[in-house]
Amino acid sequence: MSTVKDKSGFNIEAAELLIQEDLYCSSIHCSYYGCFQYIMFTLKSHLNITYEQLKNSTSGDSHVNTIQKISQEYRNKGKSFTEAGNLSRDLNILKNTRIKADYSPDVIGDELSQSTLRLSKRLIMELKTTFR
Repeated sequence: MSTVKDKSGFNIEAAELLIQEDLYCSSIHCSYYGCFQYIMFTLKSHLNITYEQLKNSTSGDSHVNTIQKISQEYRNKGKSFTEAGNLSRDLNILKNTRIKADYSPDVIGDELSQSTLRLSKRLIMELKTTFR
């Protein structure tokens, strides 16, 4: 099994435990990285594209580039333009929520933490189904 895939699962489990302990900002961080690491696993296992290649071959934000690449490959798997756009939008929601949880002085509560975990799990399941 892939180390990155394992880390993805560990982060989802950590997010659940952190929510139980009312550590909402940290749970959002883990929810995001659980999904992001699953994307990295998917790109490597299905297209032999590593995160290092994405990071080194593009300019700007490597996370944005990774989200764009998985959305493009999602479309190449026969998904509609709208479906690929929805995937990209949802991944960017996760990313922006993680940034808010990590860096904003805003109070992060249970509701946002729970919804972020649900979104991450849903996106991982969608990727598992699409990239079998």
